[in-house]
Formats: sequence, C-alpha cells, structure tokens
Amino acid sequence: MHLRSQREYEEHINVERKVIETAAFFFNVPSSSIRKKTSVYALAHSLHDPVLFSFEIEKQFGIELDDEEMDKTHTIASYILIVKKHLRDEGRDSGENLRKVA
Repeated sequence: MHLRSQREYEEHINVERKVIETAAFFFNVPSSSIRKKTSVYALAHSLHDPVLFSFEIEKQFGIELDDEEMDKTHTIASYILIVKKHLRDEGRDSGENLRKVA
C-alpha cells in the first residue's frame, strides 16, 4: 500500500471509530452494537436525539453541518462520509480532530 493511501486508510478508520464511539456514548449503547448501516433513529430515545447527535458530532470534530447535510444523515455511515468531507474540504487531518469523548 502506498504511504498516501495507507494514511488515507488510517484517517478513515480514525473517523469511523470516533463516530461510532461518539454514537455509543451519546445513545448509551455498546459500540460493538453499532454498525455503519445502523440508523441513528433506531438508536434514538426521542425525536430530538438525532438532531442533538448531529450537534455532538459537530462538537467532537469541530465542524458545522448545514441543514441539507443534517437532512441526509440517517446512518452512522452518512455521518462518517460527511465528517470526512468536512475535514478534507477544510484541509485538516482527521487525527487532529479526534477529541476524547468524556
């Protein structure tokens, strides 16, 4: 694997892991029960939880989701893709934006 593609792979894994960890903490479920295809609506306890989870993702990664993006985020995979896009567009390495979930 090329150095660049290895780095891209590691960054993808970091973002994926962090989104899953954030979802597990936020929805109070084991991270082992969350898959990329998991719907945030299936994890939610109230109608407001998916929106509040989006705010948590923004906080954890230091990004801002617009209304259109928030409408498109239904699964863990969709959050991973949007976070990666923001970090890439902003020229930030995903590793530097992985804050510890407290």
